[in-house]
Amino acid sequence: MAHLALRSIGELSGGQRQMVSIAQVLVQQPQVLLMDEPTNNLDLHHQLEVLALIKAMASTRNLTTVIALHDLNLAARFADEIVALNQGQIYAGGAPAAVLTQEMLRTVYGVHARVTLDSDGLPIITPLHSVRAETPECAGEEAFIGETQLDTI
Repeated sequence: MAHLALRSIGELSGGQRQMVSIAQVLVQQPQVLLMDEPTNNLDLHHQLEVLALIKAMASTRNLTTVIALHDLNLAARFADEIVALNQGQIYAGGAPAAVLTQEMLRTVYGVHARVTLDSDGLPIITPLHSVRAETPECAGEEAFIGETQLDTI
């Protein structure tokens, strides 16, 4: 981060700003760390670095850490425990492999997904399609991103 020290915040990219914000919080040595999507605007390399750093600091400093994270594969890799919320209520809580199930993904996120375990026993989520795609009113609709047709549902 030293190479960013003399640059104004307006000169930094979104990812660099995110890294600076996280560094500012961590140097204050809090006892509790609440973070909302700390990996937003970061490339995969920096996402992994930031979450590894936060996990290491939480462990070495006995720091209570709560992170809202929508990337379920990153959450599975770094979280000791996961709490899944559905309409403001706790749907499930516990170890990643116990919480990140096909049923939870269908109920909470409205998607059908394949959940497999990697060699470390951590869940890997592969989204397949929206539950909405199965409803009769979606039959024959086409999904587009920009001008590119993705799939027929």
